Formats: sequence, structure tokens, C-alpha cells
Amino acid sequence: MRTKRLGRGLEEISHIFLSSEPVPVSSKESKETRKIERPPVKNPPPVIPTIGITGGVNTQIGIFVLANIAIELARQGYRVLIIDDDPGTANVTRSMGLVDVENPNEIIFHNAPMGVRIAYRTPFLNDLALHGQLSREEKVTTWPERYQRFDFILAHLPQRHYGDFGPFLRHTTLCIAIGPTEPEEMLSTYAAIKALHQAARQMNFGLIVHTTEEGNPPREAFLKMARNVRHFLHKDLVSYSFIRDEAMIAESMAAGMPLSLQSPSSEVRRQLFSIAGLIIDDHYKKTS
Repeated sequence: MRTKRLGRGLEEISHIFLSSEPVPVSSKESKETRKIERPPVKNPPPVIPTIGITGGVNTQIGIFVLANIAIELARQGYRVLIIDDDPGTANVTRSMGLVDVENPNEIIFHNAPMGVRIAYRTPFLNDLALHGQLSREEKVTTWPERYQRFDFILAHLPQRHYGDFGPFLRHTTLCIAIGPTEPEEMLSTYAAIKALHQAARQMNFGLIVHTTEEGNPPREAFLKMARNVRHFLHKDLVSYSFIRDEAMIAESMAAGMPLSLQSPSSEVRRQLFSIAGLIIDDHYKKTS
């Protein structure tokens, strides 16, 4: 268990979870001169940080966090792909002020702010499933080539549709659950984490505490949820941050303008910036 300080004075609780056969040699060869030839080593497929974000039953907060974190990552120069819900009234595309565009010839379109790329869920998952069928003999799960150019791939995971994300969950390295501070509402967060763990046991989990003025202190709520998650999953949460709910979140969603662009100096935007930095740190600095 290792702790460190975040810029806002709250503690991050981190925990890192951490045959070849010799070629037959002819008896005529001398022991001094014989050599074992090994097959050439293939370049390993790129490891792309793949992150799911779920707001549990609160779809709006999950979409809000996903859209703004994607922009914060792209603003720092990373190539980001969002897997969005299919066209509808409440998805990342609309929260970014974009009009849904149906293009049957392209899985990925790229008119989102800061160069973020977007792919709709159904064609993306179909593409991923087809690739998995073609390469099912490989022992390592790989991405189709068109996705290997991205530095981060993020998806909103609506609670009632986790089962639809099977191919994506097999690639997911981290899922960030967003939970409230009210004890009676924490149960939905536990249910979301448990369901995702059952679907993909290889992934780690982070937690964003979504707090209001009337709610419990975020650090207290986080520690309580962290202990409970550790109890029923036997796995620690790898990261922690918080967002204080303000009216500007709902206003940003209604206006279709990401808060990271609409109010760059706001407190909520600074919190989102810190979360993006934590994601970068988790996936890059710890592996360098």
C-alpha cells in the first residue's frame, strides 16, 4: 500500500497489482559449436490505456466526466478516442455540441473539440468482435490496426448495458466508477463495480466521489467505499479523486458545451484537470 499527496490535499490510495523449447541438435555436432536457434521475437502489440467510466444509475454525470476528461487528455497532446453511446438524446456527442452524423463508410469521425475522435458503440463493438474472431488463435488480445494509433481509448459504460461491452471489457485496463457520498446511494456504485468485475476480472478500479454541499465529506465517503470494495472484491481501488456537484454541470450538459471549454477557470474544471493528470500518471509514469 502506497500513499501520496494530490494537489488538492486529498490522499490517493494506490495499490499496484501487480517456454521455449530447445531445437534438437544432431549428435554429430560438438558441444562446443552447437547453437540453439530461437524463433524471431515479434514486436508486442501496443498497450493502449483503455478506460471505462460509469456513473452507475446517474448516466448524466458519467457522460459529463467522460467528455471533459477526454478533452483534458487531448489538450495535453494525447490522441484520444471516445466510444460513445449510439445516437440518442443523451450521449457524449450531443454533450459536446455536435450533431449526430451517420456515416456508414467510417467507424471513426473526428469533429469533436480538441481533436478528440468518436466512434459509436454498436459499429465499434461489431468491429472489435470481428477482429477477435479473426485473431482468436492469438494468446494476446490485440486491437485492430485502426485503433492502435490512439494513446487513450475511453468509453461510457451505462449500468444496464454492461453485457453489451464484452469485447471492449476484455481490453479495459481501468474502470472509473462515480459514486455519491450519501450512504443509501452508495449501493448503486457497489453494484456497478461488482457487475464490471464479474464481466472482466483483469481490470482495476478507480473511484470518483461525486459530492454535494449536503453530502458527507468526500474523503470519508471514499474510505468507506474503498473498504467495502476491498471486502467483496479482494481488490483495492487504484486511484481517487472527487467532483463537487454544481449547477454549472447541468448547465454545461444542457448547452452542449464541455465545461473544460466553457468555464476553463472554474473549480469543477480544475478538478477534472486533476483527474486527467492522475490517469496519465497511472498509465505512463508508473510504467517508465
